Amino acid sequence: MREKEEAPPSPALFAREKVPLGLGRGADEGGPRRADEISQLPHFRHCDVAASPSGPPEKEQDMSSIFSGSVDRRAAIFQAQQVANNQANNNGLIANNETNATNALASNAGNAQSAIDQGAQGGLAALLNGYNTASGAVNSGFGAAENASQAGFGQAANDLSGGLQASLASLADGVNQGEASIAGGGARAGNDVSAALGSSLASLGSGFGAAQKTLVGNDALFSPYVGAGQNAQGTLASALGLNGAAGNAAAASAFQSGPGYQYQVQQALNGVLRNASATGALGSGNTLAALQNTGNNLANQNWQQWLSNLSGVGASGLNAAGQTAANNANLAASQQAQGTAQANAITQAGTQLGNIAQTTGTNLGNLSAGAGQVAAGLNANAATALANTATAGGTTLANELIGQGTQLGNLATNLGSASAGIDTSQGAQLANVDQALGTNEANVFNNATNAMVANNNNATQGIANAGASALRAGQQAAATGDNAILGGLGSLLKLGSLPTGGGGTLASTATSGLGGLLSALGSGAGGLLAAL
Repeated sequence: MREKEEAPPSPALFAREKVPLGLGRGADEGGPRRADEISQLPHFRHCDVAASPSGPPEKEQDMSSIFSGSVDRRAAIFQAQQVANNQANNNGLIANNETNATNALASNAGNAQSAIDQGAQGGLAALLNGYNTASGAVNSGFGAAENASQAGFGQAANDLSGGLQASLASLADGVNQGEASIAGGGARAGNDVSAALGSSLASLGSGFGAAQKTLVGNDALFSPYVGAGQNAQGTLASALGLNGAAGNAAAASAFQSGPGYQYQVQQALNGVLRNASATGALGSGNTLAALQNTGNNLANQNWQQWLSNLSGVGASGLNAAGQTAANNANLAASQQAQGTAQANAITQAGTQLGNIAQTTGTNLGNLSAGAGQVAAGLNANAATALANTATAGGTTLANELIGQGTQLGNLATNLGSASAGIDTSQGAQLANVDQALGTNEANVFNNATNAMVANNNNATQGIANAGASALRAGQQAAATGDNAILGGLGSLLKLGSLPTGGGGTLASTATSGLGGLLSALGSGAGGLLAAL
């Protein structure tokens, strides 16, 4: 704060300067002023109420002071001193007001700075509290979000795994049911084929059995003929000597043992014997010869017939053998056809059973392969879904962490920006307070300076006016004195015996006052001119 300015020194008192004669009122203006007129002069009245440097002038003045102008001079000097005193008092008041104003400005600036600092500290504390609250809320919110995300993705993974297991279990149940159905269908189809095969084989056995029974019956029919033919053919061969003498003898014995042959021989021999008996030649040689010839002729005749019969029986047996062979061929063909039919039926049934088994195996394989593909697809889908879930969970958590970091970074940035704004605002406000304080102090100093300058100017003008008044009073007093001297020299002698308030006579006072008046006029005018 600017130091209190010292009050300017009081201006010097003015001494009257001696003025030339003839400046006062002349005889053409009515002559010299009387004492009662002098007492009514403005300067004289002013001196009655103003205070001189040593106190207000006394109301009763001697005539020497009136004619010398000392009363007006003292009044002017008192007025100048009062102006100087007022100047000093005003400068003191201005300085005090300046001090009070600067103190008030400094106090208000200090209070404003304290309020700004407190507001800034409060703002920073509120910002920090808000940041802590916001960051706590962000951390809490993102923590809850992360927990919820992890719980949600964990539940999703569990659901996917559970769904996969349930799907695989359902698939396994379906596969088992499908396999049971396929196997059951294959078994039923095989049973049906086997039943059909049994029926076919039974039908074939029945049909071919009946035919074969007929053919076997035909063999029984042809068998006697075949046997007779075979016997006849053997006997014929023996009879022809093909089987040796023994065979021939056996054939002859067989021929001879034939009932027909013995009957014919007996009848022929009986006939010979009857002829011989009739002739009486039973014992004759002729009878014997006749018997022998008849026996031989009959043997020859019957032998050939027997041989022919044997040949016919052999032919019949051969024919029967051919028929039997043909019948057996038919039987063999029937049996072969039966075997072929049975084989075909069995082959067809085996093929059908094989096809059924193959179809069943293929269906079971397709079912297993399809189930495996479905299971693989379920596992792949579940793995993909789990991977996507894990990826989405990681991405979500990463985004949440990034968002958390971003929000915390934004909070920190906003906190820094707001703190910087508070600091900047605080600095700007403090700068504004300091600037306003400087400006206000400068205005106070300027106003005080202007006030002091105006006060000093007014005082100087007042002192100058008082000096001019003193000078005019001196000049008027001088003029009045001169006129009084010139116009009242004669009356001084008459007034010499009049008493004065100072204890002397008016003559002595006038005499001394004249010299003092002239001296005062000279010194007062000089001092006034010097002061101006």
